Amino acid sequence: MPFKKDKIKQEDVGERVLISFPSRVNKYPKGAFGMFSQPGFMKLARDTNYSASARLLFFFMAVVEYDNRIKYYTQQEISEVINIARPNVSKATKELVETGVIYKDGRDYYFSEEYVLKGIKKYKTIKL
Repeated sequence: MPFKKDKIKQEDVGERVLISFPSRVNKYPKGAFGMFSQPGFMKLARDTNYSASARLLFFFMAVVEYDNRIKYYTQQEISEVINIARPNVSKATKELVETGVIYKDGRDYYFSEEYVLKGIKKYKTIKL
């Protein structure tokens, strides 16, 4: 699909030129974008007022990496960090997978793009 010229932005930064392309069509209503604090989510993950599933979701939000990859931790490590029993980590993970919030690819888990987008590139660098 060709890009409209008025949507492409160019910025000269010395030896390189940064060209901004629209990354994708936004399927969400205008203003449906948000930012979050990963340390804040870790605080919520350790708060015992929430269910095990909510706390695991908060933990995953606190450790999500670029491309929506959830940094790998063993169930025992997660259990120790957020202070829930290891079998509850397993049950909560299964629940998040079954509801489509996260999915497994090999050993790694990823957030569904419906819920989290982290690390989408805005610029492509072209060396002159």
